[in-house]
Amino acid sequence: MNVNTAGPQTKPRLIVRLLSNTVSWIFHPVFMPLITALVLYILTRSSFVGFDVTYLYQLLGTTFLNTIFFPLFLTLLLYKLGFIKGVRLRDRKDRIVPLMGSMIFYFWIYQVFKNFGSHNNLPDDALFIFKVFFLGNFFGVIGVFLINIFTKLSMHTAAAGGAIGILSILSFTGSLNILPVLLCAVLIAGIIGTARILLHEHNQFQIWSGYVTGFAAMWLAYWIWIR
Repeated sequence: MNVNTAGPQTKPRLIVRLLSNTVSWIFHPVFMPLITALVLYILTRSSFVGFDVTYLYQLLGTTFLNTIFFPLFLTLLLYKLGFIKGVRLRDRKDRIVPLMGSMIFYFWIYQVFKNFGSHNNLPDDALFIFKVFFLGNFFGVIGVFLINIFTKLSMHTAAAGGAIGILSILSFTGSLNILPVLLCAVLIAGIIGTARILLHEHNQFQIWSGYVTGFAAMWLAYWIWIR
């Protein structure tokens, strides 16, 4: 009797695990900043009318390098040299150096966006939301680093919380109705958190701490820019 019921019970678990892993990889914290930046560009593309496409490629390339390539390269290098146990950073101690590296990368990309307009005679208003976004990411990484000392906060939900935070700022400050996009981001964030719970990677406190950290970091960055 037990043999007959094992199959039906196991198959749903495998499907749930597969779906949870797929969600975790698609919305991995290393990819989320670029995904969110692209969404921000689509929502504010009217502000970039008249921009030389070369400038957009430069910003996109710099964003890719600092948010994806360099963090992944650093993590793989640390793994190959034996400084961390795995590239998935499941151990809190394994996160220390990659997070410190990410602080540098995010501060650099923030400086690029901060100075890009003035150096290329572009209107600062078009890049304002991106300046807030990358400064918020920098603060978010610092927050994750500090909380990681005490508990393994979810970096997935921190990135998702940051996405919700910057979209809520755009909704608050802009004349565009982006409520459907914001609600979609909240839904995706919920799916991400659920996936991490189902994979037993985090507890509820670590999941919600991630959301709050990412969201608060964006609003802190916005407050600094407008004060």
